[in-house]
Order: sequence, then structure tokens, then C-alpha cells
Amino acid sequence: MDIKIRKYKKDDYEYLASICRETANPNYSSSKVGLKLVTLVWLDYFTTYKSELISVAVDENDHPIGYILCANDYKHYIRTMKNEFFPKMKELRKEEIPSFKTYMLSLFILRKHFTHLHIDILDDYQKMGIGKRLINSLIDTLKANNEHSLAVMGVSVGTPGYYFYKKVGFKTVIEIPNKFAFFRMEF
Repeated sequence: MDIKIRKYKKDDYEYLASICRETANPNYSSSKVGLKLVTLVWLDYFTTYKSELISVAVDENDHPIGYILCANDYKHYIRTMKNEFFPKMKELRKEEIPSFKTYMLSLFILRKHFTHLHIDILDDYQKMGIGKRLINSLIDTLKANNEHSLAVMGVSVGTPGYYFYKKVGFKTVIEIPNKFAFFRMEF
């Protein structure tokens, strides 16, 4: 397979939304409301406000099969999520707001060097080195913007993602045994 990494284009949105929904946690993927919520929380802020930081993995037909995105401005991310996205979340599933507020509070730990990522790759394309390539693409973009660190928040301990981040060079900042970990990488 000839997988390429390129920058995000607006025409990619529906593909990325589909990937986001397909790879979602079962807590979200089990209902239509949950599937709307997962794209709202884990995709829409980034495609709206940080699209220049998104890298997309595409197949030989230029169809997205994975992506990486990030936020690099703590204050803007928090303010925008509270003011613009919380009202939308409340309409969909208001009981999700406390857990997302907890997630946002956890981001406070890395606020001085704030750049956190989210990555999704379709199952059929995992374990092919695409995740590492996406991370390297994001790092190149961040370096060009004079950013020097990257974080991953709330990774469930013992999952494939947990081991992936360790393998590609992230260091543990905090780990709550049998729960989740926060990782960081300096470059």
C-alpha cells in the first residue's frame, strides 16, 4: 500500500468525521447522539480553529485513512470549548459535560507547554508505521511554528495506544495505575 501523509484540506472533513466515529470509544459509538458528540468533542474544534496543524494519512486514491490534530493554545482551547462547544454538548448529552470538564482541567497540568494531540487511524491501517509518520509530520509542523513539545492526555493504561506512545518516544508525566497516563515529548 502506498500511504502518503499530507496536510488537511476542507474536503477531508467528512472522511475524518467518519474515521473519528468508526474509531470512537464504545461509550460514544453505541448511539447516534454519541457519534455526533464524538466528532463535536474530538474533531470540530481542531478543523475549525487549528486546521493548519492537521496532518492526514491518505491511501493511493487520496482518501483519508487516518489523521493527527492538535491544539497549541491552552487559553483559546479552553475558552472556545466552554463558550462554543459546551452549549452544543449540552444539547446532545449534557451528562458528558462534567467528564469533559475534568479532562479540560487535567490539561492544566501542561498549560505552560501546551500542545496536545489526538490521533485516529482506521483499524485496517494500524501497525503499519502510519501513526509514527503522522506524529513526525505534526512535529515538523510544530517546529516550523517554534513549538517544542507535544502531549497526550488521558491515555488508558495497558491499551495499544498506551504502548504506542511509549514506543514512539513519549515520556510519562503522570500515570494513575490501572486508569490513565499523561505523556509528553520534547523536540
